[in-house]
Amino acid sequence: MGLTFTLAPSPQQSLLVVSNGGFLFSSNAVLGSQLGGSVNSALVVGAGSVWSNKNLLYIGGGDHDNRLIVSSGAALIVGGPTSLGTNAFAYASVATVTGPGSVWTNFGPLKIGDSSAGNSLVVSNGARLESFRRISRIQRNRQQ
Repeated sequence: MGLTFTLAPSPQQSLLVVSNGGFLFSSNAVLGSQLGGSVNSALVVGAGSVWSNKNLLYIGGGDHDNRLIVSSGAALIVGGPTSLGTNAFAYASVATVTGPGSVWTNFGPLKIGDSSAGNSLVVSNGARLESFRRISRIQRNRQQ
């Protein structure tokens, strides 16, 4: 059984690293879960490194500039919905999947810019995104 994983409800600038063949299992995960929880990063790096999240994954759950990076042959598996920018303050969050053998498998709907502006998903350099549900890009103007 997994846990609900919250990166940086407060303070900012927290870092999660899964590397060197490491494995993280969680039930739910939120990066930057509330106001004041900005500029956080989750890195899944290296062949054999896996983050398996059973249910929802929010990147920029409550504040801005949160990052998810899957690279160098690592894997991210998400069983439920994924959202980048889940409220108006959660702008400029980025999910990147890069490098040969890197893969993000998403079984739920994937929303980019769910409730805020400037969020992005980048898949590059031979990496893959496998989504078994709808991917939607929601364009919003940033409110200041």
